[in-house]
Amino acid sequence: MKIDIILNDKPRIDKQEIEIVERKGFGHPDTLADGVADVISYKYAQYCLNKFGYILHHNVDKIALLGGQSRAGFGFGSLLKPMRVLINGRMSTSFGGEEIPIFEIARSATKEFLSNALPTINTEHDLDFYDFLNRAAGNPHKGQKWFRPESVDDLPEVWLPRAGDTACLVSYWPYSKMEHLAENIEKIIFYDKPFQPKYPHIGFDIKTMIVRKGKRVSVTMCIPFIGEKTPSLVFYKSEKERLKTKILAYVENYLGVEYNATVDLNTRDNEDIGDLFVLAKGTALESGDEGIVGRGNRSVGFIPSVRPYTVEAPNGKNPTYFVGKVYDYYTRILARKISTALDQHVNVYMMAQTGTALENPSQFIVEVEKGGAEVSRIIKDISDEELKKTPKISSFILAEVESKYPFLTDYK
Repeated sequence: MKIDIILNDKPRIDKQEIEIVERKGFGHPDTLADGVADVISYKYAQYCLNKFGYILHHNVDKIALLGGQSRAGFGFGSLLKPMRVLINGRMSTSFGGEEIPIFEIARSATKEFLSNALPTINTEHDLDFYDFLNRAAGNPHKGQKWFRPESVDDLPEVWLPRAGDTACLVSYWPYSKMEHLAENIEKIIFYDKPFQPKYPHIGFDIKTMIVRKGKRVSVTMCIPFIGEKTPSLVFYKSEKERLKTKILAYVENYLGVEYNATVDLNTRDNEDIGDLFVLAKGTALESGDEGIVGRGNRSVGFIPSVRPYTVEAPNGKNPTYFVGKVYDYYTRILARKISTALDQHVNVYMMAQTGTALENPSQFIVEVEKGGAEVSRIIKDISDEELKKTPKISSFILAEVESKYPFLTDYK
């Protein structure tokens, strides 16, 4: 395996003059779409493992959530038209002649995820499902058994995972103070733990934008209120001010005295015309907004606008051989392990060409601050140790999904 080790002479991100980090919260439509895709893939993989012992071919990384229509104000809120779930993609429909209920698996997984991410909704009445799964049996490049394998002989990736796409994935370590801040404000202020919100009157579509210019830090947050639990304008204003004070105190304590921080909440609010961020269910998805896989946070949990990152969307991709899933996992793991071993800031780039063995990347580039023979040896040893796990990589990826979504149960 060839690894190109490059010296990075740029200043560390926290030494640069400008840094911009964004996070779309647990209930943002794009975050919801990513989560739905993740959980459908996970549930399908578990079904296949339980039934057949192998994860079959699938990719559901084009899931779309389309907005409904709602009405909300102080003391009330209702959904007038359901939110729509478009189940797109491909899933093997059978194994050895045994049919797989692919749409039922997808629908059940979606309901489980959204009932936890949006505890205000009724998944039986507030969601309409549309089945756009492609059930074609074959692929002209891979034979007619690609999505209807008859035996393990039709699953060559079990022994040697090969790239199903040409793609490049990127990650780095460590994260900056602003990145940690963007990731944690929502979690610490508004949640006891992931998917367990603290405040019944606060919705889930929380968005955070942090801009640092030198030592000046601007934090802008959009925080929806739930109409039924928000009785009046007085309550809205007092809670908004209380939250602003609490967020600013957290930011100032986290950053320390060397930074000058400001916090702005719900900057679009206009009391004169009654335009306030009050929703019925707590997500803009209820009122016409839409969510698409890959448009939200990177897999690190935020959007680092001035850092190297890829637009490849790992959510919903097969964890056995899809480059966007496997190399997303590897670049994050390798960046952290190499950085920790070297005590340096590290960027990792991995690229595969279609059909090549995933354990031998077509391009593998590691950017470090200081090089040398010992640095090269450490990088090679860590990389060799990780990449030899490739035939079993799906088990590590599925375990990571389980830790991300603690409410997951086995497919029934």
